[in-house]
Amino acid sequence: MLRRKRFGKGKSGGTPAWGFDLDLMGELGYQPCSDEEWNAFLLSPDQGDPRKGPFYIIIDGIEEQEREKQRAMR
Repeated sequence: MLRRKRFGKGKSGGTPAWGFDLDLMGELGYQPCSDEEWNAFLLSPDQGDPRKGPFYIIIDGIEEQEREKQRAMR
């Protein structure tokens, strides 16, 4: 499901932004996993989170950029 929001002032001004509900992205978003898969991940987290579909690569990249910005501001 696509969500939209406009940031800025005025009806026509501002910057449009899009949001995605990863729970509804099918194979690209959240992936349900069994207890066995989850426990295996907890023992070896370097194997990758079995709940994260390919779209999470974008999310992880954005979150890393935000962490770098926060570190630079300190």
